Amino acid sequence: MASVGATTTMLVVAADEPFGYVRYDAKFKKAEARRLADADIHIVSASALISTLPDQRDI
Repeated sequence: MASVGATTTMLVVAADEPFGYVRYDAKFKKAEARRLADADIHIVSASALISTLPDQRDI
């Protein structure tokens, strides 16, 4: 991802929550600030995103 901007709707973090050192990253800070300002942006871990996908055996 190049940056977090006004049209960003999701930031996927490779680390699991709590995100630890990732919280100091400029992109994470910008996404968190937008989220706190009621922007439509979600910050999720990669494993949380994968867990929402359908199981390939069910397809």
